[in-house]
Amino acid sequence: MVALGFSVPAAEAAKPSEPAKIYINQGPGPFAPAQVINFTVDYGSYANVKYHNIVVLCYDYGFAPTAPDPQVGDSSKLVWGVNYGPDDDYLIYGGSSPWYVNGANTDSSCRAALYQYKYKGSGWQVIRLSEWVYFVVDSPLDSRYP
Repeated sequence: MVALGFSVPAAEAAKPSEPAKIYINQGPGPFAPAQVINFTVDYGSYANVKYHNIVVLCYDYGFAPTAPDPQVGDSSKLVWGVNYGPDDDYLIYGGSSPWYVNGANTDSSCRAALYQYKYKGSGWQVIRLSEWVYFVVDSPLDSRYP
C-alpha cells in the first residue's frame, strides 16, 4: 500500500450556476512516467473562490474506480496522488513516489479534478468544483496490455 501523506475526504456537493472545468494542456495522452503536465482551469462560477487545488490520483491500470469521488474504489491499487495548485506543473509520479522509485513497471489510469479546501467552523471543508478529467500513463515496462 502506498502512503501518500494526504487524503481526500468525502467532498461536499457543489451546485454552481456555471461549473468549473479543467483541461490538460498537453492533450488527452497517453503520458509517460516523469512527463510534466499542467492544467488550464475555467473557474465558471467559482472565479472568486479562494484556495483552489487540483487533485490527481493514479491507479494501477484496470483498477481505477468509476465512482465520482476518490474515496471510492480499491485504494490499495492507488500508485500515485498529488494535490497542487492550478498553476503548478505536475511531474507524473514525481521523484518520491514509491511506485516510480521501484521501477514504474505498470500502466496506470489517472484522474484529476479541481477542489477547494477551506476552514469552516471546527474543521476543513473539501468541495469538488469540477468533474473528473481522465487520462492514462503508459509505462514502457508494462507488457500486460498491448
